[in-house]
Amino acid sequence: SRGLGDVYKRQDDNNSSIDNLESLINSLEMQKKYTTADELNKLNTQIADVNKQLISLNNDNKELQEEIDEINKKIDDYKAIKMMYE
Repeated sequence: SRGLGDVYKRQDDNNSSIDNLESLINSLEMQKKYTTADELNKLNTQIADVNKQLISLNNDNKELQEEIDEINKKIDDYKAIKMMYE
């Protein structure tokens, strides 16, 4: 199983990607204001693709958070057992 550090790092990477993708969506939305009907379809398709990536990253983060919670629970259980023998 992965260490806590690995999980946090992956979450950080995801969060950076999420920030970048959200900026990209904002910029694509801005472009829509100054575009032809033809270009509009392309932009909407791009935005839909970026949104799919965002959903995927957010789901991954949710799973990582569950993994973090599980690891922390194991640590707490371990500490409780250790205290009983001190």
